[in-house]
Amino acid sequence: MKKKSEQLFRRIITGSGIIGVVAAAAFAFFTKNLLYGIMALAGAAFAIFGFIVMIKAFDNFVYRRKGGVLVGLSLVKLLLVTGLIYLLSRHSLLAVLSFAAGLLTPIGGIMAEALCQMGKALFHGRT
Repeated sequence: MKKKSEQLFRRIITGSGIIGVVAAAAFAFFTKNLLYGIMALAGAAFAIFGFIVMIKAFDNFVYRRKGGVLVGLSLVKLLLVTGLIYLLSRHSLLAVLSFAAGLLTPIGGIMAEALCQMGKALFHGRT
């Protein structure tokens, strides 16, 4: 059996992926342009990948005391996001907005998991 934290992170990542696909479909539908849906999906994929990498790096920091990797990965991720947003801003503001909405999907996954846990605690007396 997996540890509870691994199951929790797996549920957060799954929820983030679902929210990312829904956001991409919504952007493509409401803007009537598939490009903006792809931008939202790319932002979601980038955010989920970054979330997974940060979890692993934080794990290394806590258990192996290798903090330099965490700082280095944070800087690389910040530079990549900045570069991507600059490139997208050359296309249109809506492209930046759809990519940024995709970047927010892990927050939605965390909030969805928190609501599920709260519902279990309120109605079933367990977490």
